[in-house]
Amino acid sequence: MSAWDIKSIVEKIPVTEKGKKTYLFKVRWADSLVTENDFRDKSIVRSFLNGDFQYKVIGPERKTNDKSVIPITKMYWIIESEKTGEQKRVSYKTVKDEYPDQLIKFYEKNAAPYI
Repeated sequence: MSAWDIKSIVEKIPVTEKGKKTYLFKVRWADSLVTENDFRDKSIVRSFLNGDFQYKVIGPERKTNDKSVIPITKMYWIIESEKTGEQKRVSYKTVKDEYPDQLIKFYEKNAAPYI
């Protein structure tokens, strides 16, 4: 596997270019290894080493007390910094796109007993 292998296709997006309809593909790249020197902005590495990127998914935010069913994709979700405990309210799309591993852990922990 090279550093530029495509792991999966996420979405097919139609675009019009010079009056002609074509498609772009949103892809997920395979994991790759880089050295610290490969980062132009060293603050990214420092932030990672400080634990600033470590979040866990707490779950969907439940605003109503009634029994109405709201799709989880339409709810806001709470994520929590493992370093500071600070919580953020984000869209499901943000959780899915930026924290996919943490979302899978959330589902494994919370949905597995019901399967």
